[in-house]
Amino acid sequence: MANENPEQITEGFTSQPSTEGQPRRSFLTVAGGSALAGLLWAYGTFGYMLGEFVYPAAGKSKGWLAVCLYGR
Repeated sequence: MANENPEQITEGFTSQPSTEGQPRRSFLTVAGGSALAGLLWAYGTFGYMLGEFVYPAAGKSKGWLAVCLYGR
């Protein structure tokens, strides 16, 4: 069989924390968490804006905004 000695396969892999006291993959954890927080913030903002556009409040009065001079 190919897996007669499973100790050879997992020989270099341990689940022990590093000797410096820092957990392994701390950079990836922070970077991944920051990326996820950024995505959640962006999609939340998009959802809020979409909700304001699709379902505007009934009491809001919208008017025209003149961006040029009249009478010319």
